Amino acid sequence: MEKLMRSFTKKFGEGSIRYLADPSIVPSALGYVPSGILPVDYVLGVPGVPLGRIVEIYGYESTGKSAVLASLLGMCQAMDGIAILVDSEHSYSSDWSTLFTVDPNKLILMQPAHLQEAGEQIIFICEELRKENPDVPVLIGIDSVAALPVVEELDRDTETHAVGLHARVLSRILRQITNLIWERRVAVVAINQQKERPPMGPAFAPGVSKIGGHSLDYHCCTQLRLSRTQILRDKGKVRGITIRIFGAKNKVAPPFRESTCSFYFDAGFDDFDFLLPLAVELGLVERKGGGWYVWGDRKFQKNEFVSLGLEREIVSKYYGDSLGEVVYGVRQLRARNIDRGVPDDSSTGTEETGEEGL
Repeated sequence: MEKLMRSFTKKFGEGSIRYLADPSIVPSALGYVPSGILPVDYVLGVPGVPLGRIVEIYGYESTGKSAVLASLLGMCQAMDGIAILVDSEHSYSSDWSTLFTVDPNKLILMQPAHLQEAGEQIIFICEELRKENPDVPVLIGIDSVAALPVVEELDRDTETHAVGLHARVLSRILRQITNLIWERRVAVVAINQQKERPPMGPAFAPGVSKIGGHSLDYHCCTQLRLSRTQILRDKGKVRGITIRIFGAKNKVAPPFRESTCSFYFDAGFDDFDFLLPLAVELGLVERKGGGWYVWGDRKFQKNEFVSLGLEREIVSKYYGDSLGEVVYGVRQLRARNIDRGVPDDSSTGTEETGEEGL
């Protein structure tokens, strides 16, 4: 075997063949950029979006996809990293972004005219940015893949387009950047739109598909599907929604985790109710019968949890001490917008999303 290894190396170059246990093999993750939203990061199964990988966040309209991306961009900045937004929907504003602790003065914005140009810009950024910033985390957010036309669609004289053209162009770009972002330790988060598929097949049944076909399915290491399960109202006024987060694919942690989180349009995410279940799962708190919990030598019920002040300890346990301090600080800033008064009514239906109730 050693003779084969030497012959292979001689022909194809040093490092072209190695054993999996070789210490020079790069681990499956090069670091993480958290969202700071505990239910989202819990579904990811790791402390955040992995550097060097592609992550897709998809769902129907108005399910909080852009807000999750903004949270990731804000956290990347808090880690002294470089946050880059490919804004094809022209929907981001300075005021809205600050809800998620994004600094508009430091957010790099690109607005390409078409998908091919977006690919060229991402490749250029990845190749150039590490020359001056070799070690900081870098996150590129694309909002959204669905809104980026291919250049052929901009030709108004073209009456018809080849079937699957968008998917083929997207697949080619993803093949070009997959190794590049791994080598440059760049996380790419792509927002995509879920849509109804026309009835087809023997049963002539409708289905669900995404813009770009299966291109992102193949190239992503993680896919999060967001859906709206509840509309939150206060005194008859719509304040926000409850979002279900589902891990449809995960190559860095066990897939198919799910959780829920409240999102308020004027205040951001409120995941306080997720702290206690997470503390139980992490082993910080023990659950007893009759609605009782135990933390150390303290016995308490759910409504007493807030008085214990355990958020910092829980965050530190999940993210690690160093990253946990950054996440905790950002969470404190975001929490200033949240009024945890209980809405007087809510509606539980997902007819607007085209999905079944959960």
